[in-house]
Amino acid sequence: MARKSRKQRLAPMPAPSLYVYVALYIRLSVEDNKKRGCSVENQKLVLDDFLADKPDFVVYDTYIDNGATGTNFHRPGFQQMLSDIEAGHIDCVIVKDLSRLGRNSIDTGYYIEQYFHTHNVRFIAVTDQFDTADPGSLHSGIMLPLKNMIKNTRRLGGVNN
Repeated sequence: MARKSRKQRLAPMPAPSLYVYVALYIRLSVEDNKKRGCSVENQKLVLDDFLADKPDFVVYDTYIDNGATGTNFHRPGFQQMLSDIEAGHIDCVIVKDLSRLGRNSIDTGYYIEQYFHTHNVRFIAVTDQFDTADPGSLHSGIMLPLKNMIKNTRRLGGVNN
């Protein structure tokens, strides 16, 4: 009679998903309509170009708030994106730059450093070269709020960013 092993067999770990499900977020304020290069179409082109060499990134949905202020987060597209995050559909949020997410530094910082982190959602701002998955990214310490405040101060002061 053969002996049976007394070693406990561990259940195999589920394989991680091969894909990263992405939310593209685009916001255009009324003021941005007057600026060249800030259109919804331009933002979408920047995001598509960023994704061109990333076959593992699959766009779950594109959320657009056209004519919406960045000073608060009561925007239909943004709120729908949050619902989809909470439903577990999204692994990563990608924006053209930090100011597209929001202009209020405190609330924007909350979403990037707290909300997305709590929901295991990666955040990428393409033209700011910011990625929460990169340990060398700006999100360590005070650099993220400073960069966002400087960007917003330039905008309010009339300097092109």
